[in-house]
Amino acid sequence: MFLRQYSYLRAVLLAALTLISLTLVSAQTHAQRQEDIYSRQYISAIMNRVYDWQLANPVEINEGNNNLWARAAFYTGIMAAYSTTHRKKYF
Repeated sequence: MFLRQYSYLRAVLLAALTLISLTLVSAQTHAQRQEDIYSRQYISAIMNRVYDWQLANPVEINEGNNNLWARAAFYTGIMAAYSTTHRKKYF
């Protein structure tokens, strides 16, 4: 009986330590991701992806779908990207 109680305690302790270590590992990777998203390289890469995607998938405008706001937001973003990076791609 004593050995069975000891094995339960060991299993609970092992599970608790596993959960704590998984929590600490995920917190560390989350902190690393937060630092990376503010770098110039990351922001520039995201701007390039958005620009390329939007050019490949333009907003269709017709009588039933007057999405001028979507095109205005895209071109405003492109102007901001050009003023930040001065890349001819955005000009």
